[in-house]
Amino acid sequence: MHALIIVDLEGIIGVYDFSDMNRNKMLMTQETIVVIDSLRTLGIEYITVCDAHDSGNNIVREELNHENLDIVTHLWNLDFSKSYDFALLIGYHAMAGTAGVIPHTFRPDILYAMVDDVTSGEIGIIYQLLNENNIPLIFVSADKSGIEEAQGLSESISVFCTKFHENNHDSITSNIYHQLSKTVIEVGHTFISSQEIFNKIDSNYKQIAIHLMNIDCIKFITNKDIIYGDELLFESASEFVKILPSICNDLNNASKHIYGENREFVLLLRDLYKDIDSSLFDDDLKTSLFKNLQTLTRSERDAILLKLEILKEQQGVQ
Repeated sequence: MHALIIVDLEGIIGVYDFSDMNRNKMLMTQETIVVIDSLRTLGIEYITVCDAHDSGNNIVREELNHENLDIVTHLWNLDFSKSYDFALLIGYHAMAGTAGVIPHTFRPDILYAMVDDVTSGEIGIIYQLLNENNIPLIFVSADKSGIEEAQGLSESISVFCTKFHENNHDSITSNIYHQLSKTVIEVGHTFISSQEIFNKIDSNYKQIAIHLMNIDCIKFITNKDIIYGDELLFESASEFVKILPSICNDLNNASKHIYGENREFVLLLRDLYKDIDSSLFDDDLKTSLFKNLQTLTRSERDAILLKLEILKEQQGVQ
């Protein structure tokens, strides 16, 4: 049998921030090894590991036993012409806009994503990607919110919660790795002995819609065929993942441009309106003025200028 393990970082046991990436990478590697060893215990002959976080070079390759093991960087480099009998998601996390340790959906500048009419995170989109390629998803390890998303997708997905608290760092013990291994072995054994439970896959394509944090980013998207009003639309999860590298590059360019533009705008405000009494600012103006420079839109800048000009005229400021 051939197992596919897709590994992310934010839901890995013991990872709560990016302050020590060397430590995070070792934890990601350690958890991946636990899952690989558990599958080997079941007699799984071939394993493909997809390092799906950021650069795709987080798992320390030297620590892995490479016998009958392939390592792939990024989702978009997975070869679905190969036959995978089942898949596991390891180290996943809360979707954007929900409570979690590091909640997001692929990128911090994505406000939310939809699979058809259902708000989804990375777990839901990858589940759809696997469905389109007739690969049953049998197991997900994630933070509490990620687990809730996985449980809402299918009753046949078994789960393992890696962390419960947003701000309370759970201590790492050998017991939690033992429990993870035990769960993977139990789930794998159930799949091997009762595959018909998992074979009811809806392989129909479902539309993916991406809504960005800053609507001004839309104009930086080079593939105009995916732009529909204020959202990016894809006919399937497969199409979304295929185009994702290009989107990431476009959004990186957008982020740099928008940040620079908004920084210049703030400096201009400080120069032109420094004499206005800030106690007269209404709540909307205060909110806009203190908004993240990555998310401040052109229309919001125009609204700020209009309000400040009115206040300037009312106060007789030159």
